Amino acid sequence: KMEQVDDFVLQNRILILLCSSDATSATGHMERTSCQRVAANLMSVCPRWRNLLAPQSREWTQNTKKKRVLGNNEHIIIPAEMPISDSQKNSLVHRIHDRTTIYALYSEVTLEDRSTYFDVSCFPITKEAENDMELLSDLVTWGERFTQCWDIGVYACARCQSPLYHSSDKWSGPCVWPSWRKSIKGAVAFSFVKNYNTYKCDVAEVYCKNCHLFLGHKFDDGIEKGDNHPEARWRH
Repeated sequence: KMEQVDDFVLQNRILILLCSSDATSATGHMERTSCQRVAANLMSVCPRWRNLLAPQSREWTQNTKKKRVLGNNEHIIIPAEMPISDSQKNSLVHRIHDRTTIYALYSEVTLEDRSTYFDVSCFPITKEAENDMELLSDLVTWGERFTQCWDIGVYACARCQSPLYHSSDKWSGPCVWPSWRKSIKGAVAFSFVKNYNTYKCDVAEVYCKNCHLFLGHKFDDGIEKGDNHPEARWRH
């Protein structure tokens, strides 16, 4: 019974937040923060809400094209399901096996304190760690805060502050996260992955080259997804 009441309360709070015309006000920020706390608490006890609130990746497909030939320093990997390397084993999702404890830690993640988020990242990223980093990103930013941020300047790694991307390479992509057509030269490391979700294009994992924080992926579908820049190709 209590679970049903919490479901109803969360549904209404999310609707209020999404329908608010002034979500950037102090009241809107408090409402968003409150939603995040309630959502994290519900996910710790309710599998149904874990499924509902977990980020649902959009499925994009494109026509099969001739595969690009890998360069001398490039290689293809299959995303790991189980931790193998020391970095993977030290990821919070693989060190702590009690999901209730993990979700309690996740409920405290904010933009001001992302230490737990950093503890989830590993190199190479595992599927479970990737899923939880997406979940935390959605809970903290609601998938919108940085997508529409067009501040001029350099965007740096949140963990080590190394410069990663320049605002001149940011474009309005189809994803709920910001899109860049390229990184600052030498700023990121990447590994091409095989059979990533339903994508038909080349896909690579992207990491901060300095601290190996997992940043996301880059897709060879920028032109197909609407980037009309002369240098359009990749979508980070």
